Amino acid sequence: MVQRKILSFGETFEYKGLIDAKDLYKILNKWLTDRGYEKFEKLNSEHVYPDGKQIFLEILPNKQVSDDAKGVIHIQIKMNRLKEKVVKISGIRKNIYEGEVEFTFNTYLETDKEGAWSATAHAFFFRTLIDRFIYRTYIDKLEEQLVNDKDELMREIKSYLNMERFEEL
Repeated sequence: MVQRKILSFGETFEYKGLIDAKDLYKILNKWLTDRGYEKFEKLNSEHVYPDGKQIFLEILPNKQVSDDAKGVIHIQIKMNRLKEKVVKISGIRKNIYEGEVEFTFNTYLETDKEGAWSATAHAFFFRTLIDRFIYRTYIDKLEEQLVNDKDELMREIKSYLNMERFEEL
């Protein structure tokens, strides 16, 4: 059975304003690819309501860090009350959205993916001892790297949203 150690849970930030959803998605994909993460898109839904469009994305990028451990950054993106606007970017007219976006990040480390160490109570006990006393520094480094990656991704998205300036037409 897979063992999950939650490293961060429910870290959120919000943005309200003009959003280029396609560029945001491209930046997210590029960042994940450059850092060696494999992207798994769990949910991608779009609904149209009278007050605007709603887009919900749930992405589970993961990175294999050792033979029996992988790091996962669980990303939820909720875009609400999206209305299309025409703006001018570097002299080019472009259709983008105006609305609200909420990002939620959860980070965890999964170990013992095949369940080999959970088969018997003795194996589980020995695995726990090995993890706590022998591989502790190695696991600490993996956890620190995963949390740093999540923080860097959050900074990247925030800087993109704050840097992007549009002229409304």
